[in-house]
Amino acid sequence: MRDYEKMSDQELLAATLEGDEAAFAEFTRRHRNPITNHIHRMLDDYDRAIDLAQETFVRVYMNFERDQAHHGSPTYIYRIAHELAVEELCRRRRQVND
Repeated sequence: MRDYEKMSDQELLAATLEGDEAAFAEFTRRHRNPITNHIHRMLDDYDRAIDLAQETFVRVYMNFERDQAHHGSPTYIYRIAHELAVEELCRRRRQVND
C-alpha cells in the first residue's frame, strides 16, 4: 500500500496516469482548499467556488492523458480554476444585462 501523503505531486500524478485513483484523490485533497479560496476571492460566493473547484479537478482528470506535460504544475490547475471563475463572472454579467 502506498503512503500517498509522502508522495510529491508529480509522483501522485504519475500514479494517476497508471490508473491509481486514490493518488488523484490525495492530489485533489492537497489542492482543493487553495483552489476553492482562489475562486472564492474572485466570485465572493463560497458555494459556487466549491462547485467550480470540483469542476476544476474534473477537468484536470478528464484531460490528464492529453495534457500530462503540464499536470505537475500548480499553475496549470490555477489557470483552469481562474478560467472557470472568469466564465462564471461573464455568465453573471450576461444575466444582469438580459
